[in-house]
Amino acid sequence: ELESQEELDTAVARLTAEDIDGLREDATVCCHAEQNKIWSTEPDGIEWEWYRITDDEPAEQPSVAEAACC
Repeated sequence: ELESQEELDTAVARLTAEDIDGLREDATVCCHAEQNKIWSTEPDGIEWEWYRITDDEPAEQPSVAEAACC
C-alpha cells in the first residue's frame, strides 16, 4: 500500500520502464475501499498489487463475489 498518488505514479513509472507493469485499475472498489492500483509480475511469476486507497468508505460497496478479489 502506498500513501500518496505521487508514490503510486512513481511505482507505475518504474514498473513500466522495467517492462513488468500489468493491469492498471483506477477508482476500483475492492475490499470495501476505493483504490487506484497496478499489478506487476516478477520473473518467478508472482503477482504484486501496488495500490493507494482513495476512499475507505465508498458509497458503492462490492458484492460478495467482487469482495473476493482480495
